[in-house]
Amino acid sequence: MNKFLELVSSSNKKQFSVEYQFQLLLPYVLCSTEECKNDIDRIYVSHTYPNWTSIAESSGTKPNNLGDWSTCTKFKDAKLARYCPTVIDYKDETDFYVGFCAPYSCGEKELNELQPYIYGLFGFSDFKGTFFCDEKISYNNGFIVMMVISGIILVLILSGTAIDYYFVEQFEAKERERENKKNEKENAQKGDQSSSSSLRNENNLSMESEEAKSANENDSLLKKKENINKGYKKQKLYNWWDKPFFVFLLQFSIIRNTRKLFLKHPSSLDSFNSIRTLSMFWIVLGHCYFDILSHAPVPNFNWALNLPKRWSFQVVIAGEYAVDVFFFLSGFLACLGFLKLLHSKGKIPIHLAYLHRFLRLVPALAFIIFFSLYVSPYMGQGPMWTRYIQDIKHTCGKYWWSDIIFINNWWPKNNIDICLGQTWYLSNDFQFFIIAPFLVWLWFKNKLYGWITSGLLMFGSFLYTIIISSHYNMVANVMDEPGTHYMNWFYEKPMSRIPPYLIGIMLCWIYFDFKKKNLLKRFQAKWGWRWLSYAFGITLLCLTIYGSRSSYVNNDWSKARNVFWITFTRPAFIIGLICFLFWWLSGYGNPLRQIMNSRYWVVFARLTYMVYLLHTTVIKVVIYNFLKEYYMCDSQMVLLFMAMLFFNYCLAFVFTLFIEAPFMNLEKLLLKR
Repeated sequence: MNKFLELVSSSNKKQFSVEYQFQLLLPYVLCSTEECKNDIDRIYVSHTYPNWTSIAESSGTKPNNLGDWSTCTKFKDAKLARYCPTVIDYKDETDFYVGFCAPYSCGEKELNELQPYIYGLFGFSDFKGTFFCDEKISYNNGFIVMMVISGIILVLILSGTAIDYYFVEQFEAKERERENKKNEKENAQKGDQSSSSSLRNENNLSMESEEAKSANENDSLLKKKENINKGYKKQKLYNWWDKPFFVFLLQFSIIRNTRKLFLKHPSSLDSFNSIRTLSMFWIVLGHCYFDILSHAPVPNFNWALNLPKRWSFQVVIAGEYAVDVFFFLSGFLACLGFLKLLHSKGKIPIHLAYLHRFLRLVPALAFIIFFSLYVSPYMGQGPMWTRYIQDIKHTCGKYWWSDIIFINNWWPKNNIDICLGQTWYLSNDFQFFIIAPFLVWLWFKNKLYGWITSGLLMFGSFLYTIIISSHYNMVANVMDEPGTHYMNWFYEKPMSRIPPYLIGIMLCWIYFDFKKKNLLKRFQAKWGWRWLSYAFGITLLCLTIYGSRSSYVNNDWSKARNVFWITFTRPAFIIGLICFLFWWLSGYGNPLRQIMNSRYWVVFARLTYMVYLLHTTVIKVVIYNFLKEYYMCDSQMVLLFMAMLFFNYCLAFVFTLFIEAPFMNLEKLLLKR
């Protein structure tokens, strides 16, 4: 890395002139075609090539310098030049871009044959990399199919919404209005009757009361008959949209799905909404930083490398824990659902549980995968856009299926080949869900066996992590973690990531048992234990977030210290969170509990799944549309984060109503039948 930084610093001081570039390049001009060789000669030697000055000056002159893409591409229609940047790899640690405006006769093949010589031009003769040239892409069959599918879904949404609004909603509104008018009329009549009856003398009171009684009986018979007729008419009116086809269309209604999205049912688990939302914010923040560092040309790389030494940046690095929070919540909620089934029905319909989980996740996941593969390539242009197209074709084009069947944490072998990189979490979560009903059933039948089995699984996970992190010399400093071992053998594997899920299941057992035995109220009175729990929780959270900073400042941790940190820090963070969450579940924690239980979190929490699926694609599309280098600074990153947060949640709202909500409704209808 030091050598790379020296190159960056020296290239910033020394701007390569066109003549100097050619002096380095001239001895190596051995093009695979004579035409390409002659055109390079005309640009850099004889200066007889049309617009040779503008073409040469459109190339980058230092690491992470994109040159002038706009100027270079102006010559493409005239078949004078094309923009062909190169991505230079640095020992699997990072890569950087250098823009190159090549003669039109030189394609990727010719430039890659000349790669060692061109790299010598920039002083990078010891490095490897590839050239890729801007190419105009045409609409393929995949794009057409996605547009047809989207069109069909849009027609279903418009049809369902129209039926819901013009017939169901309007009919119910008229029924309510008619009922209100009827009640007002009856109330007015009762008022008139009471006024007139007060003026009657006592002699006629008994006679009139008998008549009134008879009239009331007649009125009640008439009303009953009227209600029967009205009910028949209403049933007749409703009958046509109660048929399966119209029921199917109504599942796509924007009116109904929006109402469900904003509907709130009070629950003791309301704090989960805020935890889920804040964890999603945390993930987006982390991906904004790390995707910029991984994919964007950052000239001030020195500034970026010093980020991990700052106290404030430890919060960004600790965003990894947000995934463990989702594992924990998933384990708790899955366990709670299974316990309710066991308590009410005495069994868990495992095949239906697995089918429900699969159908709940796959429709939205599949749509976003094929949207990224076939639609997103047409959503941008720029000096790096061809790289984005090539990457998405390589990953999603080859391995989309492993995402959909939830095995992408095992295959492809290299994590950088995963189609949607963040979906390794879904694969782990689905695999954990497979074993969850057996653990819950075991605990329900024999609590001791359940605790022992979960404890053994936890111990096995810790043992695996200790062995694998020790064998591959993994370090706590994720910015300096060498290569793929950390991601492929620890970060994405279920053996090492299951502890938070198991902790979620165990907490659910405690919560369910305490609630059943009405023990939560006893804990509410233990104010001393509550404040001690808060203090312990804050200590754990601070230690896990800021405890690894010294490894970034000095990078001098021992092997044992690194192994200990990698093995136990994630479960420790979850335990710190539980120190607060348990009291919120018990009904204590004001005013923080009131904030965390607020109804305003509900909508954001329900959009979480779509935000999780969308956000990396959105961030990459934005990054690969950059026309110039991206100078990182605090203000720029804050603006990027806020923009990505806003844009992703807006998109998630649309995609939830467009894809997730309708297919969730259909899944419920299917399983009910």
